[in-house]
Amino acid sequence: MPSFSDHECLAILTAEPREQAVAEQALATLHDRYSRFLRLRLLRSYPGLRDADLDELCQETWLRVWKHLDCRIRAEAFRSWLFRIGNHLAIDLFRRPRNQRETSWGERDALESRANHVDMIADAEQLQRCVEKMPARLREFVHRLLNLEDDDQIAADMEKKKSRIYQIKSEVKEMLLNCMERGHEAVSA
Repeated sequence: MPSFSDHECLAILTAEPREQAVAEQALATLHDRYSRFLRLRLLRSYPGLRDADLDELCQETWLRVWKHLDCRIRAEAFRSWLFRIGNHLAIDLFRRPRNQRETSWGERDALESRANHVDMIADAEQLQRCVEKMPARLREFVHRLLNLEDDDQIAADMEKKKSRIYQIKSEVKEMLLNCMERGHEAVSA
C-alpha cells in the first residue's frame, strides 16, 4: 500500500468524481496517521471520558471528517480541524444531560417515557423487518455488531480497513433510522 502525504490524501478525497477504493485508502492513511493522536488529545482534554464515550467520539469525529471534507481544508490545517471536530463533539457530549439518553430515532426517549411492553415488541419487530430488508453483507455486519464484536475484529474478519468499518456503520445506521422512521410513520398514519 503506497503511503500518501496529507496533501495527496486530501486531494484524492475531495476529487470529483473520486475512485472509491483510492478514497478509502486515502482516508485509511489519514486515520492510521492521526487516530492515535486524536484519542490522546481527547483523553488529555477530557480525562473524565469513559472508554466507550472516547471510542464513540473518535468514531463520530472520523464520520464527520468523511461527510464534511471539502477542498477548502488545507493539508497543513487538517490535524487541527480534526481535533476541533473531536473537541466540539466532546463538549456536546458533556452538555447532554446524563439522565436523558437520545434514542436512535430521536422523538422517543425510552428512559423518560417508560415504553410499555407492546411498544418494545413492536419496535423489535420493526427493527427485525428493517434488518431483513438489508443486503446480505450488511445483515452479516449487523449480526457482528449485535454480537458485540469490536471494530478491529470485524475489520480483520472482513479484510477491510477500520475506517471502512466506520463508514459501513454509518451507512447501516442511516438505513435503519430511515426504515424505523418510515415504519413508525406507517403505524401512526
